[in-house]
Amino acid sequence: MTDVSTTLKQEQNKELVRRIPEEVLGEGNLDLLDELYGEDAVEHNAMGTHHGQTAIRASFEAFLTAFPDISQTVEDVVAEDDTVAIHITSQGTHEGELAGIKPTGN
Repeated sequence: MTDVSTTLKQEQNKELVRRIPEEVLGEGNLDLLDELYGEDAVEHNAMGTHHGQTAIRASFEAFLTAFPDISQTVEDVVAEDDTVAIHITSQGTHEGELAGIKPTGN
Protein backbone atom coordinates (compact mmCIF):
# COMPACT_ATOMS: atom_id res chain seq x y z
CA MET A 1 0.00 0.00 0.00
CA THR A 2 1.35 3.43 -0.98
CA ASP A 3 1.44 6.31 1.47
CA VAL A 4 -0.37 9.41 0.11
CA SER A 5 2.54 11.71 0.99
CA THR A 6 4.96 9.39 -0.84
CA THR A 7 2.75 9.39 -3.93
CA LEU A 8 2.46 13.19 -3.82
CA LYS A 9 6.25 13.55 -3.51
CA GLN A 10 6.78 11.20 -6.46
CA GLU A 11 4.37 13.23 -8.59
CA GLN A 12 6.16 16.45 -7.62
CA ASN A 13 9.50 14.87 -8.53
CA LYS A 14 8.12 13.78 -11.90
CA GLU A 15 6.97 17.35 -12.63
CA LEU A 16 10.42 18.69 -11.70
CA VAL A 17 12.14 16.23 -14.03
CA ARG A 18 9.84 17.14 -16.94
CA ARG A 19 11.21 20.68 -16.69
CA ILE A 20 14.65 19.50 -17.85
CA PRO A 21 13.74 18.67 -21.47
CA GLU A 22 11.00 21.29 -21.62
CA GLU A 23 12.68 24.32 -20.03
CA VAL A 24 16.40 23.65 -19.58
CA LEU A 25 17.02 22.11 -22.99
CA GLY A 26 13.95 23.36 -24.88
CA GLU A 27 14.33 26.98 -23.80
CA GLY A 28 18.05 26.94 -22.99
CA ASN A 29 17.38 27.99 -19.39
CA LEU A 30 20.54 26.67 -17.74
CA ASP A 31 20.01 28.83 -14.65
CA LEU A 32 17.05 26.61 -13.81
CA LEU A 33 19.47 23.75 -13.11
CA ASP A 34 20.38 25.29 -9.73
CA GLU A 35 16.71 25.11 -8.75
CA LEU A 36 16.14 21.59 -10.05
CA TYR A 37 19.31 19.90 -8.78
CA GLY A 38 20.61 19.81 -5.22
CA GLU A 39 24.32 20.15 -4.44
CA ASP A 40 24.64 16.37 -4.10
CA ALA A 41 22.50 15.45 -7.12
CA VAL A 42 23.56 12.74 -9.55
CA GLU A 43 22.58 12.94 -13.23
CA HIS A 44 22.83 9.87 -15.47
CA ASN A 45 22.62 10.68 -19.17
CA ALA A 46 24.06 9.61 -22.50
CA MET A 47 27.34 11.40 -21.73
CA GLY A 48 27.88 9.58 -18.43
CA THR A 49 27.24 10.11 -14.75
CA HIS A 50 27.65 13.61 -13.33
CA HIS A 51 27.92 14.39 -9.62
CA GLY A 52 26.94 17.81 -8.26
CA GLN A 53 25.54 20.97 -9.78
CA THR A 54 28.78 22.12 -11.44
CA ALA A 55 29.33 18.85 -13.32
CA ILE A 56 25.66 18.61 -14.27
CA ARG A 57 25.64 22.15 -15.65
CA ALA A 58 28.83 21.47 -17.66
CA SER A 59 27.16 18.39 -19.16
CA PHE A 60 24.12 20.40 -20.26
CA GLU A 61 26.29 23.23 -21.62
CA ALA A 62 28.27 20.75 -23.73
CA PHE A 63 25.10 19.11 -25.02
CA LEU A 64 23.47 22.44 -25.95
CA THR A 65 26.66 23.56 -27.70
CA ALA A 66 26.67 20.37 -29.76
CA PHE A 67 22.92 20.42 -30.45
CA PRO A 68 21.78 24.06 -30.30
CA ASP A 69 18.43 23.33 -31.98
CA ILE A 70 17.54 20.35 -29.78
CA SER A 71 13.89 19.55 -29.22
CA GLN A 72 12.72 16.78 -26.92
CA THR A 73 9.41 15.02 -26.43
CA VAL A 74 8.68 13.44 -23.06
CA GLU A 75 7.39 9.92 -23.70
CA ASP A 76 7.17 8.68 -20.10
CA VAL A 77 8.25 9.56 -16.56
CA VAL A 78 8.56 6.99 -13.78
CA ALA A 79 9.25 7.68 -10.10
CA GLU A 80 9.99 5.42 -7.18
CA ASP A 81 11.08 6.79 -3.82
CA ASP A 82 13.54 9.62 -4.64
CA THR A 83 14.56 8.22 -8.05
CA VAL A 84 13.01 9.50 -11.28
CA ALA A 85 13.61 8.17 -14.80
CA ILE A 86 12.48 9.90 -17.97
CA HIS A 87 12.07 8.51 -21.48
CA ILE A 88 12.48 11.18 -24.15
CA THR A 89 12.71 11.35 -27.90
CA SER A 90 15.23 13.94 -29.13
CA GLN A 91 15.73 15.68 -32.44
CA GLY A 92 18.45 18.14 -33.30
CA THR A 93 21.35 18.94 -35.58
CA HIS A 94 24.85 17.92 -34.47
CA GLU A 95 26.67 21.24 -34.94
CA GLY A 96 29.40 21.06 -32.28
CA GLU A 97 31.85 18.52 -30.93
CA LEU A 98 30.49 16.30 -28.17
CA ALA A 99 32.48 13.74 -26.19
CA GLY A 100 35.18 13.80 -28.85
CA ILE A 101 32.75 13.29 -31.71
CA LYS A 102 33.12 15.90 -34.43
CA PRO A 103 29.93 17.60 -35.66
CA THR A 104 28.16 15.72 -38.43
CA GLY A 105 25.63 18.36 -39.48
CA ASN A 106 22.94 15.70 -39.14
